[in-house]
Amino acid sequence: MDYMSAKSELEHRVPAIDWKAVAIEVALMGSALVIMMQF
Repeated sequence: MDYMSAKSELEHRVPAIDWKAVAIEVALMGSALVIMMQF
């Protein structure tokens, strides 16, 4: 199986993930951790 067909297969299997929302959540969690460590 080549890369593109594997990628489209994965996209068909996981259509519900909103990558932008996931990235924002990860960024918020990371900045919260940094703030907590500074205190």
